Amino acid sequence: MTPVADSQDARTPMRRPDANPAKRLGLVVPHIPLAELPAYARRVADLGYHDLWAGESDRYDGCTPLALAAAVEPRLRLGNAVLPVQTRGRFLMAQTARSLESAAPGRFILGLGASSPFIVEWWNGLPYGQPLAATRELVAYIRERHAKDKVRVPIYIGALGPRMLALAAEIGDGVVLTSLAARDIPTVTRGLRFGEVVVWVPVMVAETTEQRDDAVADARRRLAPYMRTPAYAAHHARLGRVTDPLDDDAIHDLMVIGSAAECRRRITEFYDHGADTVIVELFPGLGDPSQISPQAGC
Repeated sequence: MTPVADSQDARTPMRRPDANPAKRLGLVVPHIPLAELPAYARRVADLGYHDLWAGESDRYDGCTPLALAAAVEPRLRLGNAVLPVQTRGRFLMAQTARSLESAAPGRFILGLGASSPFIVEWWNGLPYGQPLAATRELVAYIRERHAKDKVRVPIYIGALGPRMLALAAEIGDGVVLTSLAARDIPTVTRGLRFGEVVVWVPVMVAETTEQRDDAVADARRRLAPYMRTPAYAAHHARLGRVTDPLDDDAIHDLMVIGSAAECRRRITEFYDHGADTVIVELFPGLGDPSQISPQAGC
């Protein structure tokens, strides 16, 4: 586990010297059987990827895949993108973070965020509450708890709206952004300073015209439910993007679709606009990690 220096205030954001020594490229844990995850982790590390991040929505929890990867692959940095602040008790959240830090010493990032009423209330039967206040309180508790154990786990905050972005800049060690085009990064981060900017980028590799048409239709089905939620609708309204109806321009803004070479070029644009780390979500049948890996020129 990462020790806390005696001179370091455990209540304040942690600026780790190894957080982003260079532009990093990572992957989101794919929807594969977890029995295959250890081999997958080894493979993507061999391909030159730096990170592996796990979301938490409708399939696996956001921690088990990281524990499996930590057990077999020491080259990858591991992170949650992100765990809802409402669905675990505060002691359990601190305990979980400490466990993953112990499994991957100096390589684990705890990602926390507001999630959505759908996940928190409908799926988990818990009150959504005031996520901004809940995030601030949980981060403070985790740092206090870990300080007693002489442990420090970096905490990144998933942020969409201006108040959560400001909170991430104030108390987070980094921020996790999603649902934006590369050119949107300077807009959402304007006037704010983050320890590290991580951007979740969905990618569909489609080489032929037919494959691209199918990918756009698939992307529309995946994106439309998000665009109907108040938080995402407000986010894109602030960016000046029309999402109802969701036209092809908006789809190509929010989903990287094209040949492997085109996808690699567009991923590079996120770094050019301010991302320190890009974590790529690949979809089944629409891209292989080898096509966009650092070894492939990304």
